[in-house]
Amino acid sequence: MTLRSGQKPESARARLLAAAAILFYKNGITATGIDSIIKQAGVAKKVSTIILPRRPI
Repeated sequence: MTLRSGQKPESARARLLAAAAILFYKNGITATGIDSIIKQAGVAKKVSTIILPRRPI
């Protein structure tokens, strides 16, 4: 599942958030990395950085 032209970014955001929730529940928050969330959601890494910007340190 990848983001196709014409799809709304909200659908990619929803897929990222759903994938994160599933993986956090399954593996725990500390054991879940962004790469596994992106893979589970089926979006490009570039899309994920636009939708979910870095958090401040």
